[in-house]
Amino acid sequence: MIRATNIPGIARAAVLAAVFALPWWPAHWASAAPEVNAIPDEQPAHPGEPFRIACEVSWAGEPDEFVIVSEIEPIDWGDAAVTGARAFVRDGRNVVVQVIEVVPHEPGEYMTPAISIAYLPPAPPKAPGGDGTEAAAPASDSVPTLRVAPFAIRVVPDRSLLYGVLGACAAGVAMALGWWALRRKRAGRATAGTAPAVEPDMAAFAAALAEAKQHRLAGEYYDCYRGLSRAAAALLEQELAGRLSLRAEQVGYRGARPTDDEVDSDVRALERARARYANDVTGG
Repeated sequence: MIRATNIPGIARAAVLAAVFALPWWPAHWASAAPEVNAIPDEQPAHPGEPFRIACEVSWAGEPDEFVIVSEIEPIDWGDAAVTGARAFVRDGRNVVVQVIEVVPHEPGEYMTPAISIAYLPPAPPKAPGGDGTEAAAPASDSVPTLRVAPFAIRVVPDRSLLYGVLGACAAGVAMALGWWALRRKRAGRATAGTAPAVEPDMAAFAAALAEAKQHRLAGEYYDCYRGLSRAAAALLEQELAGRLSLRAEQVGYRGARPTDDEVDSDVRALERARARYANDVTGG
C-alpha cells in the first residue's frame, strides 16, 4: 500500500492515498528494509515550471509488505506536491515511485525540501491470551522512515521566448542578406552583359566633315563621300554611315557622279544628326 502526504501550507497533511496491487512474489524470499533513490530532472529549473524529483522506494519480499507514506517539508521559495505514483517489479524487487513536483517562484539558488518516506512493516500476528482472546500487539514508539536529504538546485529564467525571438531575427537577417546578395549577383550579370556607353566624337566629326567639303571643292567625290561616311560614324549614325559608304563605292568603282543636290542633301543629313545630338546633350 502507498500513501503520500504533501504540506505546502498545511503541516504534514495526507493528500494522496493509494493501494497498488503488485504481482505476487515467492513467499520464501526474505524481507529486507526498503531503500530509497531520488532521481531529479536533468533539465534546469525555471520559475513557474515544475521541477520533478522521482523518489524510488524498493524492497525484496512481498509486494504488499509495506505501506509507503511520503511527507514534504514546506518551502518559502515555491510550492511542492506529490503529483503521481506508480508501482511495479524490477529485477525481482518491488518498486514504488512517487513523483514530487517543485514549482519555484523566482530565479535563484535553493535547497530542495526535505522528503520523508515512512514505510509501515506488516503487523505481527496476535498471540492468544490466557482467557482465550487474542493479546494486542505491542505498540511501536517509532515508524521506520527513509529520508531524502535536501540538495541544491539552480532556478534560471526561461529564455526560450528570447531564443525564439533571436532566432526569428537571425532568420530575417539571413533572408535579407540572401536577397541583397542575389540582387548584387544579378546586377553584376547585367553590368557584365551591357557594353559601356560610347559618346559621339565631335572633334572627329568636325575634322571629317571639313575634309569632305575640301574634296568636294576639288571635285574629288570619292574622297568626299569617304569623309562624309567617317563623319557619320563619328556621330554613331551607323545607318547613315553605311549609306554614305555605299555612295562612295558607287562613285569610286562604278563611275557614278553625284549631283550637287545629292551632295547637299547628304551634308544636310549629317548636320541634322549633329543637331539631334546637341539637343540631347542640352536637353533642348
